[in-house]
Amino acid sequence: AQLQLYRQRRADARHGLVMGNPILERARLHFKPDEPRRIDVPEWGEAPGTPLVLFAKPVTMADKKLLNNRYKDGGLQEMYVHALILKATDANGKPAFDLGDKRDLMHTADPAVVERIAQQILHVADLEDAEKN
Repeated sequence: AQLQLYRQRRADARHGLVMGNPILERARLHFKPDEPRRIDVPEWGEAPGTPLVLFAKPVTMADKKLLNNRYKDGGLQEMYVHALILKATDANGKPAFDLGDKRDLMHTADPAVVERIAQQILHVADLEDAEKN
């Protein structure tokens, strides 16, 4: 953890950022923005029983701001599609989708599957569980 903190401070210094708040430092160490989350999509696999495997790095506050600003007047389904475009990658970290795929995701992909993937990316289920408890 100390090495990670040292590297982060050096990177911050290169970008003109100064870290002095110990609570913020702990918050930064807790968040793992480079650790992708695995998302299995059985419906899109190449063979029965073999799911397509997507990955998504954690959503940042900047990502949430972008999505919320763009879709603040509604358009939950479009926001879900945009979340896939923004965050879903293959195992090598290559984006799984680009903006050119938006129309197909909106009109030709199973909405339940797209929503489920987006909810996993956005941790919607985690939020719903927290609200129940």
